[in-house]
Amino acid sequence: MRVSESFTSSPNRRVSPQRDAARFGPSGAFALAITLVFSAVVPNVHADEHRLRGDLPPVAGRLPLSEFDELSPAEAKALFEEVHRLLIQRLDSERSRAGDLYLGAIQGMLAQLNAEQESRSGTQAGVPQALGRLLSSAQAQQIRQTLTGQVIGIGIEFQLLSTRGVLLISRVLPGSPAEASGLKADDKILNIDGQNLVGATLADVLTLLQGEGEVPVRFEFLRATPLGVGRYVMQLNRGAFSLQSSEAHLESDGIGYLKLHQLNLRSPTEVEAQLAELQEQGAQRFILDLRGCVGGELEAARAVTDLFLPPGTVIAVATEPGLGSEDLRAQTQQRFSQGLAILIDRWTRGSAELLAASLQEQDRAFLIGEPTFGQARGETLIELGHSLVLRLESVQLSGAMGSSWGGKGVQPDQPIWSTSGTGNWAKDHATDLQFQTAIHYLTHDAAP
Repeated sequence: MRVSESFTSSPNRRVSPQRDAARFGPSGAFALAITLVFSAVVPNVHADEHRLRGDLPPVAGRLPLSEFDELSPAEAKALFEEVHRLLIQRLDSERSRAGDLYLGAIQGMLAQLNAEQESRSGTQAGVPQALGRLLSSAQAQQIRQTLTGQVIGIGIEFQLLSTRGVLLISRVLPGSPAEASGLKADDKILNIDGQNLVGATLADVLTLLQGEGEVPVRFEFLRATPLGVGRYVMQLNRGAFSLQSSEAHLESDGIGYLKLHQLNLRSPTEVEAQLAELQEQGAQRFILDLRGCVGGELEAARAVTDLFLPPGTVIAVATEPGLGSEDLRAQTQQRFSQGLAILIDRWTRGSAELLAASLQEQDRAFLIGEPTFGQARGETLIELGHSLVLRLESVQLSGAMGSSWGGKGVQPDQPIWSTSGTGNWAKDHATDLQFQTAIHYLTHDAAP
């Protein structure tokens, strides 16, 4: 915010600046200012605080919060209550409505937590770092709907390269408006509805992409062609479509391949059906590809892991301060016991990391690839009433033995670094070294 260096008169003065100058002259005006400030600092025997009144100049810089580090929680609480009392008491009601102040305080608490989180962990492109956010009921319902596998949007997975102002499409979702319009993976979106993306946050981008169905959205994007990089403009309508969280096919040598893109409430049923079909086609071993998997619903991750473990096995431990810990256990009969290799990379995130970590810890799978993202926390939605919902990153995840992958990622058993810097694994399995390593492991090293 730009602050002017000129100062204005107090709004309560009834004499205009021109009349001031005529009445007092330059020296008189200066004397008035001196008198005003001097009289303000003279102790008032009837006052309960020191006052300084007048046309006070602005000061540079922000309040150094480090000066308050020595305050005890009780002192900080008392300070908050005193400031709240003064605002209600001293300002007119239009400026100090109590409800607005309380809502502002809630937003301030969340902003402070999020700022501290960002300073500790840094940011990664396209990944929200907020510990807490206040949502409307409509926003929370949109999240719930997405986790059921039904969404309204254009249908792309992407990486936000904010400093470059680029939205890199990593995947176009099947059956989506984006697929129907001809958008492709590796296209680079430069602006959405005329708004460039330099410095944009993930929330900014989602606001531009999401909305009501059949509402048009306009893109300008770059695409590599045999003749060079072309610049294109496209307009398409947002629409409702179902998210397919996985895809599968049978490889040679009796190996079934399943790619898991995300974890929603449909994923366990979908994955089980696809693995069963691969088994009927002759699959004797499986590759589960979690590279680029954005994670998702925690219960979905537990249920997918459940397919590979005996009932009662502790899959992971979820801890919420103030509520305690819960063992996430396999609940049904083990469905698949074949040899299993899992592909992971730096974009494997959240509940997908839980899936990989738990199967590795139980010696049920061999992990190949790169250390994962390192997000050993989960979020929850808490209804507050009044059409407000608190989105809070309060769930701490760890393995059955208490180990955590937070910050460091799940470590592969066989490190194989990808040559792709964008998170797009090789589309041709013949040139995919991580995939080929998994094939070799399953055909030569894994137990049948």
